[in-house]
Amino acid sequence: MTLYFLTFKITIAHNPLSVMNNMDVKTDFAILNVSLSQAGLHHAMVAFYSKQDLEKISKEDYKKLAVDYIKKHFELNINTTAIAILDGGIKLGSHQTDFKFISSKLPEAFDKMDLKIDAFAQNGHHQTIFALLLNGITGGG
Repeated sequence: MTLYFLTFKITIAHNPLSVMNNMDVKTDFAILNVSLSQAGLHHAMVAFYSKQDLEKISKEDYKKLAVDYIKKHFELNINTTAIAILDGGIKLGSHQTDFKFISSKLPEAFDKMDLKIDAFAQNGHHQTIFALLLNGITGGG
């Protein structure tokens, strides 16, 4: 199963209309990994930050805008508690781009989870895949 999942993740990352969000829950926080194509990221950034010339900003400023974009378009509530994505970073690639964030403190038990990810809606016909690894068990949609 792991090999299939990794192969699937690589395929998703290179499709400009797909993004893979994988949240790995630890004891009292989680690590959110986001993988997508660089072309898909750039297309959404150009649309979202339409008043800025992204071709003329520094690589560091581009990265900051990209991290901010992900944070603005990710909402997670567990048991009615808002879970924020906090410190994070980005690894820009020529084909694939990866983000990694840590979350705020999580509740001890998960009774209800509400998730909204509207990142990359600017890309049209976009698909977002979310997987959560909790106590070694993966679930998602």
